[in-house]
Amino acid sequence: MKVLIPASSLHGSYLLWILNVLQSHLLNMVSIAAHGTRKLETPRLESMMIQLPPLKEQLVFSERVAEIRSIQSQQTTAIAKAEAIFDVLLASCFSQPLTEG
Repeated sequence: MKVLIPASSLHGSYLLWILNVLQSHLLNMVSIAAHGTRKLETPRLESMMIQLPPLKEQLVFSERVAEIRSIQSQQTTAIAKAEAIFDVLLASCFSQPLTEG
């Protein structure tokens, strides 16, 4: 397990997203220890290069991500409500006896 403490020039949320984007690259850096467990050696992690925009831009990025996540959450809630209403309407339509017109 590694603990990453961002420097003052690196916003934690920005670091999280960089690591998320680089997940497959990070997994390729993992090796197997002598006793069979997997490990990510600190020097390999420290040698990894990332783009580091100014802190102000990192904060703007983090705010935009938070806005998008909020919208996604609202959409998920709205979809769940719409599906529930549709299910009720569908059940209501098909629970009525069929009559000839």
